[in-house]
Amino acid sequence: MNDAPALATADIGVAMGAAGGGVAIETADIALMHDDLLRSPEALGLARRTVRVMRQNIVLAVATVASLLAGVFAGGVTMAIGMLVHEASVLAVIANAMRLLRRRRPTRPADDVGPALAATTSSQVPSPATMA
Repeated sequence: MNDAPALATADIGVAMGAAGGGVAIETADIALMHDDLLRSPEALGLARRTVRVMRQNIVLAVATVASLLAGVFAGGVTMAIGMLVHEASVLAVIANAMRLLRRRRPTRPADDVGPALAATTSSQVPSPATMA
């Protein structure tokens, strides 16, 4: 089925990466790489964190350039100092953006193992010797 026309007219189109066709993925506003819609809140949280980090990086970059420009006009910043401070600010922006690579812990401990295994503890799980 061709979902591209429906995705194009929707307010927000979501395509599933593995199951979706190439045209549907290109047309959609959001392309999920897994076929699990329950991970949509995780994607939304990552998007919000990304926008927040982008704003922080823009403020840092603009503040650095403004202060360097003021220093140049005041006569206190040489080319070497300006380059050093600018490169340091670029590294700070990169380090700030790399915080997005950290994985957030699941909100519920049962997210990764399922409800049946989450309810049991290691003392409740039978050993292979007792199962025989």
